[in-house]
Amino acid sequence: MLIFCQKLNCPQNSFTCSKKHFKNVSFLTCLHPHHISTLRVGNYAKLLKLLGTWKITMEISNEIDVEDRELIMNLTPAYLEWERITELRGLERGKEIGKEIGKEIGKEIGKEIGKEQERRQIVENLLLARFGFIDEQLAAVVQPVLNLTSHEYTTLLLQLSSLSREQLLARFQ
Repeated sequence: MLIFCQKLNCPQNSFTCSKKHFKNVSFLTCLHPHHISTLRVGNYAKLLKLLGTWKITMEISNEIDVEDRELIMNLTPAYLEWERITELRGLERGKEIGKEIGKEIGKEIGKEIGKEQERRQIVENLLLARFGFIDEQLAAVVQPVLNLTSHEYTTLLLQLSSLSREQLLARFQ
């Protein structure tokens, strides 16, 4: 805070939670962009958060006089600015998290699609090897086979070499 005051040539040496120091806080919300850019964004946000917290404390205090009301009015723009900055940071963080989650979900979906394509290729290759061709009736069996549980799928593949075409078609009709 001391550095902040010195950079702005503020007559105060530091901020304390006293009315005389916070009476002139309106200058924080009216800072020239050059002054804000000389501060680290985190420090400016911390300062606004401090002022916002102080404003809320003043508002919930049971003993508010005219001077306090004026002070609260001066703090409101600083609080709103802190709230805006906080919301923007939250949105940015939310976007980052959303992108990460999206990537993970995309990977999982890609894996599932790959597994299904691989299973489809295995079933089609086994049908082709077993029966020499895949006509419309055999092609209609592929999706129901893919919908089987892992155990049922594996069992059927092991039995496929001993099943006749009619037995296989009957099982899925």
